[in-house]
Amino acid sequence: MKKNLILIAINRGWFINNLAILGLFFSLSLNLYSQSVNETLTAEIDIFSDTKIEIEGPAVKLFGTGTIDTRHSREQFRIAGKNDNEPILILDNRLNIHTWDQSSVKVEHELSFEMNDGANKDELLTDLKPTLNINAANALSIAFFSNLESLEIENGWFKSENSRLHFKNGNIHGIEFLAIKTTIYLPKASDLSIQGNRMQLIMPFRKLKIKA
Repeated sequence: MKKNLILIAINRGWFINNLAILGLFFSLSLNLYSQSVNETLTAEIDIFSDTKIEIEGPAVKLFGTGTIDTRHSREQFRIAGKNDNEPILILDNRLNIHTWDQSSVKVEHELSFEMNDGANKDELLTDLKPTLNINAANALSIAFFSNLESLEIENGWFKSENSRLHFKNGNIHGIEFLAIKTTIYLPKASDLSIQGNRMQLIMPFRKLKIKA
């Protein structure tokens, strides 16, 4: 009877030790396979008193295979995959414009994102960084994420979620989640023209199951 009790104690100790090792391995795996990041990207440019400012919302293509959930409200634009409780992309749908006592325009992107294993954080931040330029006609055009080409989502019954951002420069970044809030600061006396919506979605028909 004593031998059996000792054997049980040994087996229990082995189980606890290996369970601890398994928990440590799982924790390390989570760190390897995701990078949770919060960043703020800004761009600022001086303008003239007669500079015309145009703000145009982005047009983003959405394609892939599987189930995609899209929800659009006055507050946000939201895209999820087969698990609608875990959004992939969230854009603040409000046009956050503030005036200030400066002779410059500033665009600020507040980002919260989680990348896939092996994705390059610095390259993604470079691709999402706002750019501001005044053309020969003395007009400043603010285009949201003009370098972003499309969002690709793939999933299935026996296939995990796979999401990628495609950019016009050829870069592709795997993401788990991306949320963006954009704020624009303008001089108090500005000639402002707003064109288009905060977000325009272009969805080609490629075996997508769109959930209401």
